[in-house]
Amino acid sequence: MLSYRSASPGYWTGWLLPLAIILSNPSKELIVIVVLEKSRNISLLISVAIFNWFMCLGNDPYPLFTYISLTFAFPYVFNNIIKYCPRSFTFGEALIVTQTFLLTFWNCVTHVPTPPPNLTDATTGEIVILFAEAGFLGVMIVTRLLVIAMKPWNFSFAEEFFCVWGKSCLVAMTFRLSIDDMWYLPKWLAAFIMERIILFSYCVVCVVLAFGFVYWKNMGKEQASSMHRKYFHFLILAVYLPGILIDREFLYLGSAAVMYIFVLTELLRSLRFKIFGNTIGEKIDESVGVFRDRQDEGRLIVTPLYLLAGCSLPIWLIGLHTSSEDLNEYDLAASMAGLISIGVGDTFASIGGTAFGNIRWRGTNKSFGGTVFCITSQIIFTWLLFVTGVCSFSSMVTLSLIIAAFVNSLVEALTDQIDNLILPLLTFNIVLCTNFIVQFSKWAIG
Repeated sequence: MLSYRSASPGYWTGWLLPLAIILSNPSKELIVIVVLEKSRNISLLISVAIFNWFMCLGNDPYPLFTYISLTFAFPYVFNNIIKYCPRSFTFGEALIVTQTFLLTFWNCVTHVPTPPPNLTDATTGEIVILFAEAGFLGVMIVTRLLVIAMKPWNFSFAEEFFCVWGKSCLVAMTFRLSIDDMWYLPKWLAAFIMERIILFSYCVVCVVLAFGFVYWKNMGKEQASSMHRKYFHFLILAVYLPGILIDREFLYLGSAAVMYIFVLTELLRSLRFKIFGNTIGEKIDESVGVFRDRQDEGRLIVTPLYLLAGCSLPIWLIGLHTSSEDLNEYDLAASMAGLISIGVGDTFASIGGTAFGNIRWRGTNKSFGGTVFCITSQIIFTWLLFVTGVCSFSSMVTLSLIIAAFVNSLVEALTDQIDNLILPLLTFNIVLCTNFIVQFSKWAIG
């Protein structure tokens, strides 16, 4: 019996990520993940895989093997996420987590075994993506080893299959890289950081401030309020905004690295991991327990992970095909979807709800005052980006962000899904849907 979080199923949220992928990177290959999330019918799954064979794959057997394997793995991964993390997700949230894992795994096993032939001639974006994808496979393998170390009886052939596949891709990558390339990678990473030492130092200061705040709250032993948790929203806004505007490659790699650290830390905490008699997991739980949200009712504390994922997913979806200077205005606005909706809107919704929360929406604990603050703060933030010359958005991009502000504010007030994950994807889709409508209109008229 699968055990979901005590909220509505949120079926509608399962289409947010597939739509975002289609809008940001149109590709026939995505039809598998888009269709199979609602499908448990074997014949339909097979027909989808065959469709991909004829439409996308040609005669290459490896992509066919990849698509079919991940197609049939979707229900298994979804069920195990709910099974091993009871009451941590709604149906829709579990769909998004499953989609994210499989799509990332798909990209990794497709790209990692075939790195650029000569890394010295590769672009910064190509090497950043190689580090991020190889890191994903490495974290997946370490996660499985930690689970086996704590629960050796919990063996699963399918989970081992994923890990062996990931190991094989990493081994294939090392065989394709020359000795010079192997030596080049750490030197490249050191040079990459040193070239951005000011931005790197700034991020380190923000991390120290985060740890300092956690330490201060643990000194008081009082449960953190919603306003206390919004401190991390301000910090992530302070880190991500300069990264998006100045150096997306650095932010792409840094956000992936921090996400991996968050996942491993949460795993150590939830497993109550011990090493040499030291209960590392319990110490982590004591430190972060004061920040536990009422929505973190299951085994996992997911709201911090959702905050990081919500701000990072728009950046990862846009990708590194262009530099920050050459990014078109719609992609730039979409990259900020998490910052505007969560870093600004959700934060000021909490402030407005605390100060003017007398009148509430029917059936919820959200207030009209919070919704007004949520809408107004996002519009003001967009206006400030424009008048300061930070972002020269056209009238259509500005209009899309204003529409997104109204829509995501209403959703924030009325949904019981975790908004840290839902609102950024919703905002992202609204901005890129506007771009699609504009481009289609131009094509129809011209």
